[in-house]
Amino acid sequence: MHRGRKRSQQREPETRENRTREEPPPVALPRRWALAALVLLAGPWVFAAMVALLLVRGEPTQPSSAAPRAQNAASKPQPAGPVARGEPGPWGRLERIPIIIAPPVEFIEELSERPELQQPSPWYFPGVTLQEFPELLKKMGFSEELTREMAARAKFDVGTEGQCITADQTLMDRMPSELRGNLCRYLMQHDVNVDQVNALRYPAADVGEWVGTNQFSSEIVDRLSRLVFRNGHFLLLFDRHMALNAVSSTEERARLLKALYRQPTFILRLLLDQTSDIEQIVDYWGSRGRAKDIRPLLESIASREEGGSIDVAHLLAPFARRRIFTYPGTQDGILTRPHDCHWTSLNFFNETPDDRWLNTAEVAAQIRNSYYQVFSDPHYGDLVVYLDANGDAFHSAIYIADGILFTKNGARPSRPWIFMDMAHMKDYYPRTGTIEVRYYRPKED
Repeated sequence: MHRGRKRSQQREPETRENRTREEPPPVALPRRWALAALVLLAGPWVFAAMVALLLVRGEPTQPSSAAPRAQNAASKPQPAGPVARGEPGPWGRLERIPIIIAPPVEFIEELSERPELQQPSPWYFPGVTLQEFPELLKKMGFSEELTREMAARAKFDVGTEGQCITADQTLMDRMPSELRGNLCRYLMQHDVNVDQVNALRYPAADVGEWVGTNQFSSEIVDRLSRLVFRNGHFLLLFDRHMALNAVSSTEERARLLKALYRQPTFILRLLLDQTSDIEQIVDYWGSRGRAKDIRPLLESIASREEGGSIDVAHLLAPFARRRIFTYPGTQDGILTRPHDCHWTSLNFFNETPDDRWLNTAEVAAQIRNSYYQVFSDPHYGDLVVYLDANGDAFHSAIYIADGILFTKNGARPSRPWIFMDMAHMKDYYPRTGTIEVRYYRPKED
């Protein structure tokens, strides 16, 4: 927040009125007596002021020897990075305050009991014959030895009419990170490989940064490191069941799940002062008739001598304002609606969500009939669509400002609605081919 200059505090100038009254001559006292009297008189007031100050700041007034309340290590806030300010644009100037959020405890309890986490997840290779299987593995980079072992483990799966393998930790330990990545990217192309399609991911330098080195032993972190691979900014977890096998107790299992499901995001604040171009800023954020609603607030903040800021959540359409940084509702542990990225994007400006956007065919028709493509300078509310090498849309989000998206990355209840940087989004969804990004704008704008 901008800090303005403090007003100078001047003493009242001496006037004739306050000099006319004569005061009796002061009584002379020894200096020691005067100091003692001052301490006796002022001491209680100084002590009271200190206590009041502590209360205002929220600091405990109890003695330091008092026993602190027990706190679960998993609930302690994790460092999320420094506050950053973006470059000015038609949206004004934004400040990002990094935060890390994790699913509520109710989700963690439900997640830990899911059947797919109780046993290894098979790897499916749909439509691949046993004769074709070794050649496919070699194209991914498997050695002759690992290819023979994988082929020996393979069994024909009737449902997918291809090969199926049930892997274990020993096989994963022998795969270097790059090979794990090649294999996972292949498995992700087929929805039957649920654990890989929904692989957990986090932008981190290493696993220790992801889960927190202060929460788990070095042995656990090392074992988890042999289950991840890198895709740009992100580390992706290949297999959740194997990851949970790295811990033994129920408490550690819940703590690891909470750490693995964490999501980095940021609070956005719009910075305003008397130099801000309010007309331009209102024009940017005030689409769909909202200019009259936001103008008075932005003008009042900008008019302050020291300036001010406002949480961008207050400027969003009601649909997004109610959902940002939250998780979808569940009933008896089951998601009431599969709120995915397309449902989120096409409902952004809707007062009441339209469940037609749960159908991919309806989504494609809506974009084709109600949007037009723009090729530069994306604007608040634009639809951002990510397409794979085959031209299939695998993700969509809403452009906010300054390269920032409003997004829900997946339909599961463990995936919140968040702000995310476009620079990271391409890496969030691993693909074997090139990725194309397109911008679409509603025709009514």
